[in-house]
Amino acid sequence: MRKEKLTMLDELIYPEIIANFRLVKSIDVQGAKLFRSSSFSFCQPAQTTQICQHLGPCTYVDLRTQKELQRDGTPSTIINLGWKYINLPVHDQESHEEPDLKRYEAVMPQYLNVASEVIQRLNNGESCVIACSLGKDRTGMVTALIQQYFGESAKRISKNFELSMTYLIAQRHLLPSRWQSLEALTPISGIDCLQAIRDIRPTQLCGSGLQAKGLTQQ
Repeated sequence: MRKEKLTMLDELIYPEIIANFRLVKSIDVQGAKLFRSSSFSFCQPAQTTQICQHLGPCTYVDLRTQKELQRDGTPSTIINLGWKYINLPVHDQESHEEPDLKRYEAVMPQYLNVASEVIQRLNNGESCVIACSLGKDRTGMVTALIQQYFGESAKRISKNFELSMTYLIAQRHLLPSRWQSLEALTPISGIDCLQAIRDIRPTQLCGSGLQAKGLTQQ
């Protein structure tokens, strides 16, 4: 039973179209749902249209920097179809010279800013899609903070975080060529994620207006 619950935590959506696009099944606020994904900029317009029509109205929260937007473009199709689009850049580029935990801790104020914004929107009934380039580090950390805020267990937060590697490796053919080799997909650790958010309190997600719960160990 426990293994089934962990497997059911995330649900891949359109796995043949976009990599690492998942419904976070533990978050459902007044009918508003939370999704996480690699960038929609990697999809063709017809594919993006298919996704948008399937999901209905959503807010797309893009964590990419200006440099990344210039390189890969904005997902303009979603805007044309009526989705809300906000860019909250998180400057958290991968560096093999610095441990992931230190990177995550250094960028925590940016993660908190995005998580607070998404929680506000969920509370207002807006379904949200969080995306960076791969939907791995930045998207994973923001999602972890939101899950912690709503009382998700440490074990499931860790599992959700690490699932990105499983999905990205299996779907790397859907990514731009620079990320299609196994060497380009640097590993991530759920333990690092949990360590980075261990001291975060609900009050740091200021203005969310929701009753928060602490991180549990179940």
